[in-house]
Amino acid sequence: MSLLQELFGLSGKVAIVTGGGQGLGRAVALALAGAGADVAVLARSQEKVQAVAAEIEALGQRSLAISCDVTDRASVTAAVEHVIGALGRIDILVNGAGTISRQPAVEISEEDWTPVIETNLSGVFWMSQAVARKMLPQRSGKIINIASATSRIGLARRISYAASKGGVVQLTRALAAEWAPHGICVNAIAPGFFHTEINDELFRDPHWRENLVSRIVAGRPGVPGDLAGAAIFLASPASDYVTGHVLYVDGGYTTCDTI
Repeated sequence: MSLLQELFGLSGKVAIVTGGGQGLGRAVALALAGAGADVAVLARSQEKVQAVAAEIEALGQRSLAISCDVTDRASVTAAVEHVIGALGRIDILVNGAGTISRQPAVEISEEDWTPVIETNLSGVFWMSQAVARKMLPQRSGKIINIASATSRIGLARRISYAASKGGVVQLTRALAAEWAPHGICVNAIAPGFFHTEINDELFRDPHWRENLVSRIVAGRPGVPGDLAGAAIFLASPASDYVTGHVLYVDGGYTTCDTI
């Protein structure tokens, strides 16, 4: 085995990726499979997870397509047991399920606020808790939470989203402190602006896109594949001494003084 394979290879590992049916979650699921992991793809849409699972199997890895609502603890528990029953273990969890609501703060209703917090923050905890119950006895595991650049900077009209992602960062640090003695690393990836299905309407506005790109020092928005390297690093033995860390993958967006 080469040093590269030893550090970054995921052969024999089993991963769960929530929100894996599209966008960043799909990209991460395919990246982990490309590095050798078997991947269970979770999302609410059975049709979408089946499509991604088929892509993973085409790469030569085992895959499961599981419809799961991360805000529903019974759904989370059932999904985790399904993975254990079919694939035998869980080595990697990527908490990628997320949603967003955009409106002025004074207009946010409970119906706007609650689904974002429940999906983006509570769902990360419920899934992490359920998976950690399997990882603790094996004394190993990698949990990767998808945070956001909005966990570091403030953006108008994204109040619930920013609050939830800021919570994900602190949740990541707290879980890392608690589970590190048991061999579980908990880290977060904080993407900047990526063009995905969730924000396609914004990117179709040329003036909005031009203003955004002017604030990214790399000179372009992210594409889902830009997250692959970060995900493989945090899932692999290369990051065995990294925990409680937030890795910004944002083209330098959060370094810009003009934001």
